[in-house]
Amino acid sequence: VFRHRGLGSQVQLEKVLPRGHCLLDNSSCEGPRDLLNRIFSAERSPSIAEVLAHPWVQSARFGRSLDAKAEKVLEELRPQSVQTGGALFAWIPLTGCLNIEGQS
Repeated sequence: VFRHRGLGSQVQLEKVLPRGHCLLDNSSCEGPRDLLNRIFSAERSPSIAEVLAHPWVQSARFGRSLDAKAEKVLEELRPQSVQTGGALFAWIPLTGCLNIEGQS
């Protein structure tokens, strides 16, 4: 995202993402790609209120739920220091992008 100043072009995404991936669909203003394009826009980033009001976030918060396999994978990836059950909190592992002093 940093190198491409956003998600990159459709052609770039098609080279690295499998066919049918949700980020390849650029036809909807309600999907995850639209939200990411807004977040990584060169002109302006949305406020947290705008992110939470996005249709894709709304559907995820109030409509869809993860299956047991996805829940298990997320639980295994969750750092020990992060508490579970916080509906408005998210952790994003950036281990390849960030160097935190005292951690490798």
